[in-house]
Amino acid sequence: MPRKPKNPPIQCEYFLWKLLVRNGVYYADGRCGNKYDLGKHSLNTRDYEEAKNRLKRLDHVMALQHNLTDEAIRSEAQEITITNGWERFMTHCQRPQVMGGASQNTIKRYRAVKDKHIRFCENHKLRVWLQVTRKTTEQYGHWLANLDYAYRSQYLELNLLVSVNKWLIEEELLPDSAKFRIALSKAQGSDTYCYTKEQVEAMVLHCRASNQLGWINNVIVGLATTGMRIGEFVSLRWSDIDLLNNIIQLTDERSSKRRKQAGSVRTIKGKRGRTIPLHESFKTILLQIPKHQDGLIFHGPLGGKMKPDVVRRNLIKHVLEPLRYRFPIPAGEIGFEHGRLHSFRHYFVSEAFRQNVTEAQIMEWVGHKDSEMIKLYRHLRADDGHRHMQRLNFGTLPEQPSQTIDVLIPEITQA
Repeated sequence: MPRKPKNPPIQCEYFLWKLLVRNGVYYADGRCGNKYDLGKHSLNTRDYEEAKNRLKRLDHVMALQHNLTDEAIRSEAQEITITNGWERFMTHCQRPQVMGGASQNTIKRYRAVKDKHIRFCENHKLRVWLQVTRKTTEQYGHWLANLDYAYRSQYLELNLLVSVNKWLIEEELLPDSAKFRIALSKAQGSDTYCYTKEQVEAMVLHCRASNQLGWINNVIVGLATTGMRIGEFVSLRWSDIDLLNNIIQLTDERSSKRRKQAGSVRTIKGKRGRTIPLHESFKTILLQIPKHQDGLIFHGPLGGKMKPDVVRRNLIKHVLEPLRYRFPIPAGEIGFEHGRLHSFRHYFVSEAFRQNVTEAQIMEWVGHKDSEMIKLYRHLRADDGHRHMQRLNFGTLPEQPSQTIDVLIPEITQA
């Protein structure tokens, strides 16, 4: 008579499961005996009765994910619709920044992802977060790619979906069995164009030749010699400049009550202030600018507060477009006409590297803690390699003989 298996499969409402124990923890294995490969899941308990209860919930979750039931699963997790889950997560992100809340710019980016993902789920008849699985998230990634979203945008959105899933589980709004992971490859390099020194000089001369473009000239010189982000640059105040010691002191002001009351809070990406040495070219411009009663150094073409988007549009229309024929590019390549305001930050880092400033010093100037980020900004050119190669000392090597040496090739005779 055949012996009964020590661990017989358990037939739940929808699927057949095998209950396993590893290091005292119960696991549910649904890879055999079912139409679908349900995988293996930790039940996160050492108690047998609790493991059976969690197995029933897992069985319902898998049935919902495979669209085998239209019945409402009577649990709080079932009530977490796609929209409701996103709203809870966004509320969590908007908590006070002292508690780890996200910045307004980050909230804005998350909101765009939220709206897009909700639209995708509606089109694919996904109603609750239990249906947001690795498979459906990969489908979302294919959808983004087909819409030609940038690689970094795809990475951000897919990574955010995994984060939302993880947070909902931590808040016990989803069961542990709903957790999933996706292998994502982080973008290497950057397609942001980096201006050359010749191009920056041409832009400056172009602006100085027109009375209407003097304000853009100040922006170009300032960004090219400080490496600041445009948001940091337009918020510069005279109180940030120490002309006596030739330094710019950038501070993050999100914790300043006085600045909040005045409506002039400056936030810095990474929340880290920094000190930047004042270059003589930029100092010359600062000494020529009259001080304004609002305390800001730079103002727009009509005298109002300078806005990054206004600067960007004017740079493209009045500087890059007129000069693009001077710096033509092959079809399909990235070149001068694709440069933008952030390109000056790349230019600053590249020139600093090219002129032997240490990586640690550059990181301090631009406000990065990660050297990998600095490498994204560094654009070395072919002539840099040649210049460094010629400076290397390989010792005294024998010179090439001046006379020509004849090489004798033996005559081959046919046998």
